[in-house]
Amino acid sequence: MWGESWHTAANTAAFSVKRIESLGARNLIAIVSDTENKMKAAWDELSERYPWMLMIPCASHCFDLLLNDISKNPYVGRPLTFRKKMTEFWRHNSFHKSVLERCQHSEYGKVVQLQRPNPTRWKSQVMAAMSLLKTQVAMEKAVVDGVCKRECLAGGSARRKRGRRPLRERSKTTRTGSSWQWC
Repeated sequence: MWGESWHTAANTAAFSVKRIESLGARNLIAIVSDTENKMKAAWDELSERYPWMLMIPCASHCFDLLLNDISKNPYVGRPLTFRKKMTEFWRHNSFHKSVLERCQHSEYGKVVQLQRPNPTRWKSQVMAAMSLLKTQVAMEKAVVDGVCKRECLAGGSARRKRGRRPLRERSKTTRTGSSWQWC
């Protein structure tokens, strides 16, 4: 990867000029990119050199930025927080993950992977929520599973005892129908 010194407007413009010239400048009518400040400065340099070319902001990137701002609203952010906490809990605790996978296998005949959203892909939030919904029944079974309760809530190693509070919290949110309506 390039170091930070390479990520300047001048270097980006120079790289773009090389690419444009290799394709033939008169064969292009537009350049699409994100709207980061250095890129906007590169657009200015490119516009001077190629006045007929349009510099177009990437609609998907702009939409992602817009949704990121909207998600800061507490009403919109609540389902994203729920999805994030549930996914992190089930993916990052190996014992709980194995119990969930056993419940998924008995319920669905296969293991359903929980998706993590990509921070720059707005649709990945939807896909992550859908993967959570697909395994809701197995999650509900996992939190009432006898082995899970015995190991995490009644005894087990010191490490598992530290997991009691998160398990109780996830157990409560998993079994509460109102949490799932946000997903």
